[in-house]
Amino acid sequence: MSLENSEIKQKIFFRFLSIVGIVIILLLAVSLVREAINRNKIALRISDLQNQTDDLKRQNNDLQYRIDNWNSTGELESSARTQLGLKRAGEKAFVIMRPETLGSSTSSIEEVVIRDNQDLLELVDSPSSAKESNPAKWWRYFFN
Repeated sequence: MSLENSEIKQKIFFRFLSIVGIVIILLLAVSLVREAINRNKIALRISDLQNQTDDLKRQNNDLQYRIDNWNSTGELESSARTQLGLKRAGEKAFVIMRPETLGSSTSSIEEVVIRDNQDLLELVDSPSSAKESNPAKWWRYFFN
């Protein structure tokens, strides 16, 4: 009987150890899966941040190109003249108002910026040229 008793105790002990081993293995597997999921989330976050960084670098390069372009080609001065109405020292600024806007309120006054003589000719010729045919414009251009 004591031999049977010790065999039963031994079987119970091995079953207990196997259950404890299975529980430990399951806990390790769960923690391993959690770690894999966290690493995947971190990798996705890093990828998103790298994409944002690339976009910001691209925007920075575009803005730097625009700054360089404005400094080198004189677009800054041109934009300041047309959009802000700035002028150089000693220059006189003119605002040309079309006759149809003179009678209306001052909020609808149209400002025209003249850069060269061609702009002035186009401005002067624009109301009458809309009513005039193309051959008549050419006749006037060459013979008037």
